[in-house]
Formats: sequence, C-alpha cells, structure tokens
Amino acid sequence: MTAPGTISRARLKQPGADYALLRAEAIRRVQAMAGDIWTDYNFSDPGVTIIEQLCYALTEMPYRAGFPVADLLCSPIFDTINLRRQGLFPAPSILPCNPVTTNDFRRLVLDRVPGVANAWFLPCDTPGKDPVRGLYDIAVLRTPDYPERGGCALTHRVERCYTAHRALCEDVATIHVLEPVATLVAARIEIADEADPSDTLANAFFQLGLSLAPEPRRMSLAEKIARDPATSDVFYGPLMLRGFIGDDQLHPLPTQFTADQLVEILAASDGVLTVDTLSVHTADHPQPYREGTPIPVPKGHYLDLRTEANDGRFSIQMFRNAARCEPDPGRVRRRLAQLWNQQRTTYPLRAGYAERYGTPEAQYWDLKSYTSVQDQFPQIYGIGTAAMPTASAVPKRMAQIKQLKGYLLPFDQLLADSYAQLAFLRDLFSVEAGGTTTYRWQSLRGIVPDLVRMELLEPGYLPAMADLTAETDPVLARQNAVLDLLLSFYALALSPPAGTQADPLAAVLQRQQSIAAKQMLLRRAAPATRDRGRGVDYLRPMSSRSIAGAELLASIELGLLDAETADLSDTGDAHARESAPCLHRKPFYLVDWILLRHARPPQQAEGSRYSFRVTAVLAASEQENDAAGWASTARSILRSNMPAHVAVECLFLRPAEMMRFEALYTAWSRALRRGPQSTLVETSRQLELFLHRHRPTPDPTGNRVARPSPSPSPSPSPSPSPSPSPSPSPSPSPPPSPSAVPDPQAPSPPERGDGTASNEPAGIASSRRLLARLGDLVARVRAGQSEPQPSTGDPAVAPASPGAQGFDTDTALTADTAAAFFDAGFVFAVRYLSLTTPEAEGDLNASEVSTIRAAGLALMAVQHVDAAGWVPTASLGVEHGSAAAANAASATLPVGVTIWLDLEGVADGTPSDQVIAYCNAWFGVVAQAGYRPGLYVGAECGLTSTELTTQLTCSFFWESGSNVPPVDGIGYCMVQQIDSAYVLDGVAYDADTVQADDQGATPYWYAAA
Repeated sequence: MTAPGTISRARLKQPGADYALLRAEAIRRVQAMAGDIWTDYNFSDPGVTIIEQLCYALTEMPYRAGFPVADLLCSPIFDTINLRRQGLFPAPSILPCNPVTTNDFRRLVLDRVPGVANAWFLPCDTPGKDPVRGLYDIAVLRTPDYPERGGCALTHRVERCYTAHRALCEDVATIHVLEPVATLVAARIEIADEADPSDTLANAFFQLGLSLAPEPRRMSLAEKIARDPATSDVFYGPLMLRGFIGDDQLHPLPTQFTADQLVEILAASDGVLTVDTLSVHTADHPQPYREGTPIPVPKGHYLDLRTEANDGRFSIQMFRNAARCEPDPGRVRRRLAQLWNQQRTTYPLRAGYAERYGTPEAQYWDLKSYTSVQDQFPQIYGIGTAAMPTASAVPKRMAQIKQLKGYLLPFDQLLADSYAQLAFLRDLFSVEAGGTTTYRWQSLRGIVPDLVRMELLEPGYLPAMADLTAETDPVLARQNAVLDLLLSFYALALSPPAGTQADPLAAVLQRQQSIAAKQMLLRRAAPATRDRGRGVDYLRPMSSRSIAGAELLASIELGLLDAETADLSDTGDAHARESAPCLHRKPFYLVDWILLRHARPPQQAEGSRYSFRVTAVLAASEQENDAAGWASTARSILRSNMPAHVAVECLFLRPAEMMRFEALYTAWSRALRRGPQSTLVETSRQLELFLHRHRPTPDPTGNRVARPSPSPSPSPSPSPSPSPSPSPSPSPSPPPSPSAVPDPQAPSPPERGDGTASNEPAGIASSRRLLARLGDLVARVRAGQSEPQPSTGDPAVAPASPGAQGFDTDTALTADTAAAFFDAGFVFAVRYLSLTTPEAEGDLNASEVSTIRAAGLALMAVQHVDAAGWVPTASLGVEHGSAAAANAASATLPVGVTIWLDLEGVADGTPSDQVIAYCNAWFGVVAQAGYRPGLYVGAECGLTSTELTTQLTCSFFWESGSNVPPVDGIGYCMVQQIDSAYVLDGVAYDADTVQADDQGATPYWYAAA
C-alpha cells in the first residue's frame, strides 16, 4: 500500500521558495528603511498584508524554475524536446567518432557490411624505395553462408563502407576476399572421465577453427554497459549497430602456425586431458606438418578446418582410460553449429539506444501563465476579480481601490515578465538564441482585474514596454554568450579573427557574423566533432555531405575571416552597411594528395610527395590578397583544423585561376568516382601539374608567396574608327599551360542550319539555341500554364501517404538491400538521376526500378546537383531538366511521378534571378515531359523564403536536413534527416518523412508492385 503524500516540514534549500524567510527579510528591510514611521508589523496591518501577498507570489518563480530541464525545454506541440532545435544531441549522435585506428575500421566493416566474418587492415606493401604511406590492403574473411562467387560484390560493399569513413590522407590500395585452404587436423587425445565425447569433440573443433580463421564475438548493449558503465566508454570509437566488439576479439591475420600451437589449443579445450599426437594436412602441401614444423598460410588465403566424419570416424581420435570413444556425428555437427551460431550472434542496438539514450521524457507546462497578485488579496480590499466594486461605489472608495491597484501594477509587471522570460527559456537556449530578442515581457491586459475599465494604463503602454525592454536588451552580446555556452557542451569554441573593427557599425556586423557562424557550427556539432579527421568520400557525388571533415570547421572560420576582411568603409549608404550579409564563404577545396597517386605508376611514384599531405585551395580577391595578415590568418585557421600529422599547403587563386582549377578538380573527382583508370591517371596528372605550377614559393622572409600567374598578352590598340559591338568582348584569359586538359565545359563549334560553321561565339550560339527552346515554356510559365496536371493511365502513380518513412541514397539498390530497407520499416526510396544523358552507371535504371518496387518500396527520383560553387542559368536549367526527363523515361518511371530538382551549393554572389530562371526552366521541361517537378531545398540554395514562395512554378518542396528557409504559405511536403550513422546493409542513406504541406498536398510516387 502506498503511503499518503505529505508536505515536508524540513526547511527549503532554495531561499527564494521559503515564504517565511522572504517575509522575515521583507519586514527587516522595512524596519531598516521606515522604522521611524512604520511601527505596526502585526498580521492585521495592510502594509504587512501587501508584503505577505508579494512574498507568497514570489515563491512560485523558484518552484517553476526548479522543474526538470526536459520540462523547461519541452515543445508545446509534441510534449517532447526537439533536440535539434535546442542544439542538443543524443549520445549515439554526439559521442561516437569516425574510425581512427585499424581496429576501429575493422569494427566498422564488421558492423556495417553483411557477409563479412572478419577483416584486416594491413599496411600496403608498395614497391619502390619511397612508398606511399597511408595505404591499406584489406583482407576480408567472408561468412560461410556468403556465396563464393559473390566476392566482387562483397569487396565493393567493403570499399563503399571504407571510403565513407576513411581518414584524411589514407586510402585503400586493394581489397581481396581470402580463399580457403582445406585443412585437416589429425590427433589422438585423452578425455576426462566425466566429459561427453560428442560435446568435447565439437568444442575442440570449434576452438581449432576459431584459431585458424578468427571471428570476433559480439556483446549486447547490456553486456557492454556491465563491462564499461560509463556512457563515453559505450560510444567509444565508431557507432556500433550490430553488437560491440572488444579489442580482445580482434586478433591479427594469421600468417603462420605450428603444430605445437594447435596442441596447446586442443589441450586447453574443455574435457581434454592430454594430446598424445597431432599432425596437420593442408591441400596445398603433400606432406603432413608435425610438431615443431611451421605451417605457413599462403598469402590471400586462410586455413579452413574440415570437421566432417569419414565413414563415421573423425580425424581426431578420443580415448578414455585407453579405451577409444566414438562420438555421435549428428550430435557433433549440431553442437558445432550451435557454438558457431553463438560466436556469430549479432544484436540490433538501435532500439536499445533509443530506449536508454533517447530523448528524455518531458511534460509541457504553460510557464508563461500568471495570475495577478491582486486576485490573492482579501475581498475587503476590493481589488480582485471577485471583489470589484460596482459603478455605484462612492468616489472615495473607488479612488482608494485605483490607488492600491496602481501601486501594485509594477509588482505585477515584474512577476508577469519573469514568467514570460522563464517560458522563453526554450527559445533562448536554442540554436536561434531567441531570434531577435533575449528578453521577453507580457502585457498585463487580461491578467490584472478591471485594468481597462479603470483606465490604469497609459495609451502608449504597449509600445513603451517594448521600447523599454529593447533598450535594456544587449541582444548580440547575450546571443553570443548563449551560443558559446551551448558550443562548450561539445568542447567547441569559435572566436572572430584577431583585430576588432573600430567602426561601430562594423563591430555590430562582426557580432552578427559571429552569431551566424556559431549557429552554423552548433547545427553541425555532431559531424564537426565526429568527422574531424575524416577524408572526402570520393565514391559519393560531390555535395556538401561528402566533404572532408576538416573542411566543415575550416569553412566556418574562413567565412568569418572573409566577412572580417570585407571592406564596408567605402559604402556611403548606412542601410547598405547594416544589411550586409552576415556570413559568406567563397569556394574552398581540399585536395588529398594520396588520391593523386594515380598520376604516376607505383614503381615510379615518389611516396613522400603523396603521403600525409593536403593542399587547401581558396579563392582570394585582390582585396584579400592585399589585406595585412589575411593569408597568414587563413593558413593558421586551416592548420588548426587539420590533424597534427598532416602537412597543409595553402593555395590562394584569383578568379581566372580558380575557374581553371575547378574544371580540373571536377573532372578528377568524377574520374575517382566512376573511372576508367586511364581517365583517372590523366586527370590526376593534370591536377597535380596545376598544383605544382601554382605552388607557393618561400620569399626571403620565410613566408610562402604564390607563384605569379602568366600575364595575358596585351590587347591590340583600338581602331581609330570604332564600330559598334553587339556584345561586350570576353575578358582575356591567361595562356594555357603546356599539356593542359581540355576544358570539359568548352562547347563544340556551333553550326548554322545549313551545316556551315557560324562566326558567332560558341557560348552565345549555344545560349541562343537553348533560349529559343525555352521561349515557349517561359510564356506558358508566365501565363500560369507551365505545370499542367500530368495524366497517367498507371494506377501505381499516386500521392504519397502522409507520415510515410523513406530514404534517399546515391547507392544502387539490389534485391537484398532493397529488401533490407523494407524489412527495417521504410516505405519508399528516392534514387538519383544523372545530370547528363545517357544515365551513368550507378544511377537509377529500369532494372533497379523493378527491383525496388518488387521489394515492396515505392519510388521517386531526384537529379544529381553539380559541384558546389556552380552557377545556375536558364539555359542550364533546360539542359539539366531535359536530361532528368529523358533519364526518368529510360528508367521506365511513368509520367506523373514527382522528380526532384536538387538545389544546393550555388556559388556565392549568384543573382537570384538566375537561380529562379534555372529552376523554372527545369520545372517547365520536366512538366512538359509529363512528370511532376519538385524542389529539394538544400544548403546555399541561393533563394530567400519569399523567392521560394512567390517566384517558382513548382508545387512540391522537399526540406533538406540543412538549415534552409521556410516556404511560407506552401510548406514542405517532405522533410529530410541527415546523419552519417545512417547505414543499412552497407548502404549509406538519409531519412525522409512525407507530410502534407500547407495546401494538403503530398508528392506523387511510383507505388510498390
């Protein structure tokens, strides 16, 4: 039986909650300040009554402030904490880190790639005197149930898993699946009297097999916590999803045994007393190995122990008291299978993580609600709701009441504002840090009884209170302090570059930029800390999600440096100075030299050239190059964000040089992702040559100075009789360097309608042709006819169900992986279409469409986006939209399905009208082909909320996992969640949820078969 609840008589620990203590302190102060005229402190004194009511009201504040933190941060809509909004992360997101050691990588591959029984990361044996360091050869032991002919698919999965998590300046050289060498152990052993022969033999076979081909044993979450109770120890290293693997389970790759070692293993088995004789027979050696003889394991192989009985007899003979024991073959087989099953048991950990380390339970309270202290007074005072005098009351009585109510109004205002501030806590301690204010107040109208009728408030009460609060609210300073506190939870800090702006307006702008940078860092605190040493995932299409981990922090700090260097002093318009962008960052690339090693044959490579070296390539304006200390500070930022063992070289390029570099870098990145090897060799060579020619050289002071670019040839003198020019001439470009790679974006010479070459510049001719095709579409867009509702006879094209959980991935799905996603509860998939035609390998095709639908998943498609820093135009929108429609049709996607345009990574400074023209051109082409166009709004999309809402002609919007503007009045119909821990069956993905937008619409999918 539960004991009845009681109120403790113990003294309250919080002084502000102790009514008696507050009353005594108030009386003491009154006596000190007015003791000569106020001498009656009895309960009947009206002044004492006022003190008592105020003290009682004050005790509510510490009571509410003492609620659990989860309740203070609880959302009023969902009765839970929105961790992402508050800048908080659950333990499984913030504590794990990218693999660092070889054991970390082994755990990761074992955890994420089905079919792998064990894996070893071995330093690559590169030929030559100066080998490339940081390369691994990965040896994979497949599980017995994995098909022998599936080695190629298995190595591909291992490669994808590794490159998604590889360390900076490290890479894989080869991946090979170990091949079995049939091995037979013949022995004569003596067993204990109480030992069961069948169980003893099964255990002996198990111990021998585990030693010859080691496989790790996993722990459940409960076992891990019992062994390592600290949460930081549970999530030490990469995030585990299928069980924890201790260091004691990660044995080195066996390369040699001796018969004596196997004797020791047998002797240590349960039930075995002695081992009399032992020999080992392998398929690759005609003679048996006996005691004292080394047993080599051929490279690329493992010893596969054969345990089958031959004519009912096993190769290991057992004796008890000199009498031979005959085990039961069936029982030996079953017991051995049971032992291996126990060894290979996996534990799904996500549910356990969610239960033990998930969002804490919370209850929402209306912390802002306040009941006036005047309602607590005895009715005789006439100031409460139940005691208000009638209109017939004598004027003197009414005057007394109004006087007392007016006297109490400041106290009511202070208390009401305190509760408003407490309710504001969940907004203040969040990524937004309160938004535009850090102090809150609330009006007393509707709180204090009869306030309006008695005309106790001035007409300007509301604006006066707002002004008073704003005057005393140092918003920028307090927001910076709040964000500093939240970042400190993750041992992160961000300071503006050295040197404070003397101009007051510039100082304000600096604070705004600092806030924007801290908000960006706080939103990405998990990847910023977890992936700090991770390299770029070169097998994934170029995007903000595949960059190297060091780029994240460096980009944010470099953005602050750019903003600090930006010259606003010459801007005469004060409004223009105040409205300057808070944070920006021009193109920044990190070239990992180990990925450039393909430029030279292994036997000719200078390993030190490619080992533990990166080049940071930054766009630098003339002003930045001339700014004192800018380059030095940029180098310092980059150095501080790189691992200590990596040499960092900085390259600052002017616009023309940067364009050339980006063309080479894009071609090289595509070759890394798709090959072939000949293209990879050539693009690596060209990029290395470019970096070498622009490599900074030391000046006499020891600083690095960029090599000067060759000056363009002087332009000819203008003709004395000028002729009108239809278009401005392009600015001269530096002469190409020898053996330069042809610009992949250079158009072929245009032709006239009769096939003869045109004298019109190629770029202008190409634009004219594309814009001519666009003309009709633009007219239809402006007329509101750009997106007719597609009609389809395929009943499988239907609106997506609100609440449906899905995923998007750039990895081609097989029948097995699609089934794994279906079994995990996913309803639909979003797969990628190529930017060009025909559809590239690895992107969506007709076979994969059938596979996905056959697995029970619905399907939508999204087109790849170009490399970060791209410049959208209307003509490019037609080109990309045409490719999207053609590739969707070739993949047998029926008309009516939603195809998404991925809008992110737009070059800084691109005019928004260009972005709008690109999008609407893309939408028009896709809609004309019969599909329903939608927009994936990603980071750096180049458009504001108003422009997204009013200037675009699509009906569906997909919110990325980045910080993106809202689409007011329309809303998002699909929401994405990004986490690098999202990997299922070896496939990296981002999670997506369908929801009805503000118009009640959802995108259209191709339903499951």
